[in-house]
Amino acid sequence: MVPTRYMRPDKDQCPTISNGGSFHQIPVVDMQCLFSFAMELINHGVNSSLVEKLKSEVQDFFNLPMAEKNKYGQEPGDVEGYGQAFVKSEEQKLDWADMLYMITQPEDLRKPHLFPKLPLPQRESLQEYSIELKSLALKILNLIAKALGMKHEEIEENEAWVPVIPLPNAFIVNVGDILEISQL
Repeated sequence: MVPTRYMRPDKDQCPTISNGGSFHQIPVVDMQCLFSFAMELINHGVNSSLVEKLKSEVQDFFNLPMAEKNKYGQEPGDVEGYGQAFVKSEEQKLDWADMLYMITQPEDLRKPHLFPKLPLPQRESLQEYSIELKSLALKILNLIAKALGMKHEEIEENEAWVPVIPLPNAFIVNVGDILEISQL
């Protein structure tokens, strides 16, 4: 039986997407190619066996008994941890999903009740993975800077983002702030 908190009236149902239709494909892009609006990266340098190991360890986490997963539960007012994100009331309809969210980079933003308490093999894998993804994010930022005719130093200076002074009648799209906020 599905708890009523997860049941939605038909009008709230998400549309079903069939595989029979024609869909836009996200291009697969080699790191040496130009960027488009959306892409899949290949030859990115992230260790594929590490990715597979971490996927397996994450699946192992979600296979744990509920009491064990709840040890990593969200604290009041926080979205990090095991549970549902952005729950505002007891009456709110929730997605039928197990979720675990935690910030891994930069390390000083890690929650002490989450990352350090993960089992050692999973913690080591996640640490290595987050370092590799941070390195990849910086490579991408450098490529974006290069494509814009900028030097790396113009985007980041002494580990701090440099503010952009707007030109008259110009819009600023600051990808750096977005990446910094997402903690890549």
